[in-house]
Amino acid sequence: MPLADPDRLRAELRPFEEAELALVRAVVSRPPWISEPDENALRYALNRARATLVHAPGDSDVDLSGLLAPFRDEVAATALPPLTRPGGVDGDAVAGLAPRLASRARQWRTRVAEAFPGRLPAEALDRELCQKALVLVCGGGGGVGWSYLGGFALLEQFGLVPRLLAGTSISSSRPPRAS
Repeated sequence: MPLADPDRLRAELRPFEEAELALVRAVVSRPPWISEPDENALRYALNRARATLVHAPGDSDVDLSGLLAPFRDEVAATALPPLTRPGGVDGDAVAGLAPRLASRARQWRTRVAEAFPGRLPAEALDRELCQKALVLVCGGGGGVGWSYLGGFALLEQFGLVPRLLAGTSISSSRPPRAS
């Protein structure tokens, strides 16, 4: 079932994406200030709050946007202010949120699974939230395509395999001949 207003929902969920990005940037740019389990718990809660359509077994999608609205409001009120404040992430406030938000995210995981018994197992929820897909969209065509080779070499070096690759033809044009 399609979402009622995808543009409105996308705008509503954007702050959660920005908060996760701010958290990741703060973690990699500062000396250690939060434990890895607490970082993971916060990212899990942010992703749980913004979950909408979840792919369920049997090639169907389940719309969680309405069910998760109270949790989304809770996370927005508690986690977004210290993560997205103009002066940067408030590390002390964010680190203090992790245990409570982790517990609340687990409670909502159970609540969602109970709301869709047999249709949406907890494993499907976790897969949707915890497994990110690498998708590459390469454009340009013509002679520009050769520039992607360095990026593809790096992906191969680090064992990263895109789940989806889309792009335009890089053509078979040859370089101009010297006179």
